[in-house]
Amino acid sequence: MFDSGLVKAKSGRKINAFLFNDMLILVESKTGNYSEDLGSLPDKSQCLYRSPYMLSDIVLRDVESMGSREAAIAAGLNTDDTAFQIMRGPSDKVNVKASSVLMRKKWMKAVDDAIIALREGQKKAELKQNQLIDLMGDS
Repeated sequence: MFDSGLVKAKSGRKINAFLFNDMLILVESKTGNYSEDLGSLPDKSQCLYRSPYMLSDIVLRDVESMGSREAAIAAGLNTDDTAFQIMRGPSDKVNVKASSVLMRKKWMKAVDDAIIALREGQKKAELKQNQLIDLMGDS
C-alpha cells in the first residue's frame, strides 16, 4: 500500500517501512542504506527492525496531535515537524522521522486510511457471519 525510508528520530538509524493492508513492517538494512522509493519488498540485505505492527494494535502520533511541543516532549516524541511516533501499547514506541513534512503527512494518512479500511472489513465480515448464523438458526 505504501513504503518509504524513515530515520529513527534519536539515533539517526535508517529503516525502511512497508505498509500492508493489515500490518506495518519496519526493516533495517544490514548495509545502513535505505531508499526513498523502495518499490519492492525487502531483499536479503535487510532484516526486521521489530516484530510486525498489526494495524489493529497501533496508534500514530505526531507533534500536531499532541497539542503543544511541551506535551510532545513529555511523551518522548521528537518535536521536529517530520517526526511521528508509532505506538503499540504504552511501552512499545518507536520515534521516526520522514524525509519531509509532506512525507510525514502521507504516512499519517496512509496508516489512518488502512486502519479505517481494516475496521470496515472486519465489520462487514462480522455482519456476514451474524447473517449466516441467523440463517442457520431459522432452518
